[in-house]
Amino acid sequence: MARERIYICAPWRGKTAEEREKNEQRTATIWRWLYDHGYHPVAPQLLYGRYLNDDDPEERRFGMAAGKEELLRCSEMWVFGEKFSEGMKDEMRFAYEHNIPYRFNPISNL
Repeated sequence: MARERIYICAPWRGKTAEEREKNEQRTATIWRWLYDHGYHPVAPQLLYGRYLNDDDPEERRFGMAAGKEELLRCSEMWVFGEKFSEGMKDEMRFAYEHNIPYRFNPISNL
């Protein structure tokens, strides 16, 4: 069964370990909600963010590029968060440049 692929654009880094844990949990919750509602959720940060060192410029570039490759396979990007990080802004620009529609926080109960 084919599901619509939705890219999750959400805060990942954090100034503290607690903030990063909160961001990871929120992204995981969004991922689960999308799956439960019939979508194919795509959240590269849940994979690359765990295994790559975000403070290493080369590893960060690799993770961001890999995420953009995933984004090209998605029908939409859904953007979450009150403030947009530089990484999120970069992903939104990329989506715009590649005519991938995006919505801002379309799930009101998360």
